[in-house]
Amino acid sequence: MDIIDSKPIVGGPRSILSVGRLERGKGFHYLIQSYALINKAKEFNDVQLIIVGKGPYESQLQKLISKLELAEKVVIYQNVPRSKLLDLYAQCEVFVLLSNYESSGIAVWDAFALRKPTITSTEAVLAEYVKEGFSIGVHLPPKPEELAITIQKVLRNTQKYRPKKFEMLSWDEVATKTIAVYNEALIQ
Repeated sequence: MDIIDSKPIVGGPRSILSVGRLERGKGFHYLIQSYALINKAKEFNDVQLIIVGKGPYESQLQKLISKLELAEKVVIYQNVPRSKLLDLYAQCEVFVLLSNYESSGIAVWDAFALRKPTITSTEAVLAEYVKEGFSIGVHLPPKPEELAITIQKVLRNTQKYRPKKFEMLSWDEVATKTIAVYNEALIQ
């Protein structure tokens, strides 16, 4: 199963999804703190936070989840098969990645491909996605209240915040475009 074969799931549980290596620089702690505020609102108490990843920061995230009494509402999955991961993307209402550094943000691309409303930091390559209109940007470190308001705004109207259509290129098209860039550089 590939991302282009995934279909949005209608009627499933509402969720916020974040995917990445569990390390401090990915900003999962900001998302959990903001989710605690979102979860208090009756309008959103049916929304679950799903984090997919593994890494050295997991125990700190689990402690934060416990401290905020969110153990029933926040799930961290590890070693998720691609087909299950694509189902999580298809099911989520909003994708969030608050990383302070990304070289390409492949996890974000999956969300774009499924036209999921996406919230990212304005750091590194993620700033380009904000500039191009694919994601809603937040500055790091985000204030939990402000991030919660942004996520709630998106949850209230997911259609409004869907990214523009994401153009998928074949490997041949990528190679052709890359060669054209090199040829142009050689001419100059």
